[in-house]
Amino acid sequence: MFDTESDLIAYDVEKNEVTNIECDPAELECFPFWAPDGKTLYYCSAHFEYRDTIDHGKEFITRTEEVKYQLYRKSFDPATLTFGSRELVFTADSLSATLPRISPDGRYLMFTLAKAGVFHIWHHDADLWMLDLQTGEVRNIEEINSPDTESYHSWSSNGRWVVFSSRRYDGNYTRPFFAHIDPNGKAGKPFELPSADPDYHRQFLKSYNVPEFMRGPVTISPQLFADVLKQEATPVKYVGRLQK
Repeated sequence: MFDTESDLIAYDVEKNEVTNIECDPAELECFPFWAPDGKTLYYCSAHFEYRDTIDHGKEFITRTEEVKYQLYRKSFDPATLTFGSRELVFTADSLSATLPRISPDGRYLMFTLAKAGVFHIWHHDADLWMLDLQTGEVRNIEEINSPDTESYHSWSSNGRWVVFSSRRYDGNYTRPFFAHIDPNGKAGKPFELPSADPDYHRQFLKSYNVPEFMRGPVTISPQLFADVLKQEATPVKYVGRLQK
């Protein structure tokens, strides 16, 4: 809900090693997302320096309106497993941008924009925006936004659809909406997740926080997943900073 301390790390699943990508104590980094080719890492970061050296949580809450996230990226070399220097992708000056998601063809970057902070699902002013990585054009996706919250979102594998969570009905519960995206990045009219009962989602008092497209059903049970997590594993080795 708020981010008092955060760094980016990389986990090498073959070597079972963890390394730091970013570790500046004055920067709050989160929401990493790989470009489709695996050679660029996008993420958001906010510069925030504490005045109180003891109670960071209390201070952060009182200064939340100061926290403005910007979008960055780093190049990645799969051969050497090294990252390049960070590059600013988008800044909104007095606003906060989070949740970068790249279309499968690598052209469009969709993100959420709100007044401040990182947890935009709670911010009624949050909207979805689109950055054309080819032309540099950025715009509010007015054709799918509502007067209330739009936040978590993801692309379909063919890049022609997005699913996103919205609180447009009552301002309290997030429901999943779908929209078609044409090759020029223009979205069609959004529609709610279909159900046999048209009133189902307004009676279902639970939130769909992070909707994702899938190619097939989930084949593992929650119990089996928990059992695997509880099994003893080889300790992860920390090998320091991963940087050119």
